[in-house]
Amino acid sequence: MRKTGIITPRSEGSTVYYSLVKPKIAEACDLVRGVIADQLQRNQALAGVV
Repeated sequence: MRKTGIITPRSEGSTVYYSLVKPKIAEACDLVRGVIADQLQRNQALAGVV
């Protein structure tokens, strides 16, 4: 991800911290996580009906 410019590194001593270049990336991940969570809940509900 570093090579593609999605994250940027910051060093403090021997520790490297990474942060997202654009906050919208985190928003997109949250959106996808929500969609997957909704789908899993629907699948569990359907499995309970069978």
